[in-house]
Amino acid sequence: MILAAFILNTLIILPIGWLIIRTIMRLSYKKRLFDEPDGGRKIHSDPVPRLGGLSIFPLITLVMAVSCLLLVPEWKERWISPWAESSQLIGLGCSLLVLYILGINEDLRGGVRSLYKFIFYTVAAVVFIAFGLRFSYSGNIFGIESLPDWVWMLVTYAAFIHFLNAINLIDGVNGLSTDICIFSLSVLAVMEYLERHILFTFLAIAAISVLLGFRWWNTHGDRKLHQRIFMGDTGCWTLGIIILFLIIHLNNLSPRTPGQHFSLLGFTTVIVPLLDLPRVGLWRKFHGIGFFVPDKNHIHHKLMDLGFQPWQIRGTILGVTALFLLLNWLLAGHMNIGWIVLIDASVYLLFVAVIDLLRGRLARRQAR
Repeated sequence: MILAAFILNTLIILPIGWLIIRTIMRLSYKKRLFDEPDGGRKIHSDPVPRLGGLSIFPLITLVMAVSCLLLVPEWKERWISPWAESSQLIGLGCSLLVLYILGINEDLRGGVRSLYKFIFYTVAAVVFIAFGLRFSYSGNIFGIESLPDWVWMLVTYAAFIHFLNAINLIDGVNGLSTDICIFSLSVLAVMEYLERHILFTFLAIAAISVLLGFRWWNTHGDRKLHQRIFMGDTGCWTLGIIILFLIIHLNNLSPRTPGQHFSLLGFTTVIVPLLDLPRVGLWRKFHGIGFFVPDKNHIHHKLMDLGFQPWQIRGTILGVTALFLLLNWLLAGHMNIGWIVLIDASVYLLFVAVIDLLRGRLARRQAR
């Protein structure tokens, strides 16, 4: 039944999403609603619409409605009742609605003042937390096993802001954010399925179905008309918070399944953007560059300097993510979570250092 519902959802949403995104793309070209190249951080040389993400939240809502109708009989038999957790889904929807309003202004106007962004981020995070969507279990991080509620609220707020920016800033290569999110949501869907939470399993599957329809127009587009479309801030924010929502849900199940460490593995599925953001932030701090000043120091920019094509960049980052996932799965249960996080960060910095070494050699070779 689960597989049948997934196939049916995909068959329904792919043509609908395909048509909606194509319509948005062509309307954007007609009205000239573009993300203009800046000759700096942005790697595209032609104006490209950035409104693809406007379709993601409504389409996921549509797929979830279809899923709920299809799976009512299943909930009564094998799965944990969704009604007990429906308030969490409502909280997620309200938070995403706040971000959606901000995203429409951001993507249509080409930018919103940082103060307004901060206000909307904070309102969305407060709504998120007010519905009980916050971390509550840390396992054992260097002997720390429990924290006061107010600390968990601050941790959740920080994670909320971090996910918004991490997924958004990695969206510099066609299909990169899409593929990272598809990979992450696929792993999270499996873990929610193993925990028998069908409502959240289909939340992940709904997002995957929508992304499969969007991906074509993002990576290939209309080749005859030379038209493509970007996900934009709205899409990245929506997907980032859905992934965070699922990780928090798995985290709060951890006391009942301490040996599975699902929340750690959930974080690992987006480990590259999560670690790349603070790395770039610290680099800017040490070099006296403002945090909001755009540059080309992200991991995908470094791989581009080595001559990697977009598909090679996507493959490399997904391969690295899969290796981290395997590593953490092997270490979980045998090592303190704090040490695992430090190992992950050290390995990632070593990976970046190797890339920088190769970039330096390539630059010297080309300068001869």
